[in-house]
Amino acid sequence: NNSEETQALYYYGNFLLTNDSIQKALVYLHLANDLAKELKDPFYEGMSASALSSCYNHEYVFDRSLFWIKESTEAYKKYERLAN
Repeated sequence: NNSEETQALYYYGNFLLTNDSIQKALVYLHLANDLAKELKDPFYEGMSASALSSCYNHEYVFDRSLFWIKESTEAYKKYERLAN
């Protein structure tokens, strides 16, 4: 299902990030984030946004890193509201 696709994109992107394939990781993590938003899945929206922040931080693009960590925070707040 689409949730599994979101997870696959996220985990593959995160795998690429941990192996220093930052440019490829950005592609998969953006796809994961877009799909999570489309599916209204705030957990993976937050996870992918956090990983995107790490990618941009690794590349010294601090304004994008800050943008994505804020997006992550907002997604986790949505997730917390839904979980309670």
